[in-house]
Amino acid sequence: MLGSLLCDQFIVYGRIKTIYIANLMIIASVLPQMWLTVFGLCLGRFILGFGGGLCIVSSSVYMAETVPSWKLGTVGTAVNTGIIFALLLTTAI
Repeated sequence: MLGSLLCDQFIVYGRIKTIYIANLMIIASVLPQMWLTVFGLCLGRFILGFGGGLCIVSSSVYMAETVPSWKLGTVGTAVNTGIIFALLLTTAI
């Protein structure tokens, strides 16, 4: 949620750079979670959530600017459906 709220601070550097930063944050969130301490797990989850929020908002803005207007509804629905199924999958595991 914090990543989504603060995305406007990152997106001024460019949509692609923001997506790269978000992906690096998601990948880097694995390291603290391998410490197997409560602090490491909380820190890793925070970084993962922040990067995920950045990625969701910046990819939606990027697609809104690059996808033709007649395909925008289908693409936007596909992105949101993918996010919902990913959350469902992680909850089921």
